[in-house]
Amino acid sequence: MILQIPLILFLALAQTPTPLIWAGDEEGGAPYVFRDSKLGRVGFELDIISALAEELKRPIEFKQYAFDSLIPGLLKGDFDFAMNGLEINQERQEKIRFSKPYYIYRQQLVMRADEKRFNTLLGCKNTQGAIVGTMDGTQAERLLNQAKIPIRIYSSATEAYADLVSAGRIDAVFLDLPMAISYALPDKRLQFAGKPTARGFYAIGFNPKNETLAKEVDAAIDALKTNGKLRSILVKWNLWDECQEELSPGFLFEEEGRPDAITHSILEENQAWTINRYLPLLLEGTFVTIQ
Repeated sequence: MILQIPLILFLALAQTPTPLIWAGDEEGGAPYVFRDSKLGRVGFELDIISALAEELKRPIEFKQYAFDSLIPGLLKGDFDFAMNGLEINQERQEKIRFSKPYYIYRQQLVMRADEKRFNTLLGCKNTQGAIVGTMDGTQAERLLNQAKIPIRIYSSATEAYADLVSAGRIDAVFLDLPMAISYALPDKRLQFAGKPTARGFYAIGFNPKNETLAKEVDAAIDALKTNGKLRSILVKWNLWDECQEELSPGFLFEEEGRPDAITHSILEENQAWTINRYLPLLLEGTFVTIQ
């Protein structure tokens, strides 16, 4: 009996899956993964990670990593995957392997509640001296540069919105809708200017050499969409909207004005996912009319 105990412990340890390492930057702010003074580490992506761990039957541990170093770190093998509001774009797609998208984001312009000079991005562009705050390396920054709108770069959404309400160094903030919902919507000193625009996709990033894990996570993401857990998480964080339906099984590409959308979705339902299936939707959101 004494000899059997070490053997039982050895077998138990041998069956324990090695934790996966997920990298993100909790200093980037809400609602992705961030520190709450009372609750500790929280965020809608943390909730998604917990749900993925259940599906994969494998523990997932968080590793703090600066946002602008996520892709270099991924390629060096410092962790298994990156998940931190990573926007799918052509430049990143040439370097890393993206998972199936788990969220469709859009951009939202936010201004002070007492702003009288403009109420649209075009109005902001035409307002002499107006500067828009955004974050480095984001789709929002690329769109503002494309529209030739003066910008001020911030390392986090927290800093950008804080500057807008107090410091007066900027006149508006243009960032992803989840950030605007988290910071601007509850703040009576701020208001949304116009409707969300220019959609894109958040996905998990993998080293291209780690295709096996990427496929396992793709299947887990599909499961979260099918069983409703992904929707529940997004509802909890006030992030669910009609755009997310496009990521549901059997609904991909099903849009008004696309009569072949449903057939296209069903035919490809069991095929391996590739980024090229989403590029037509992605490119629609790349070019935005400034209104």
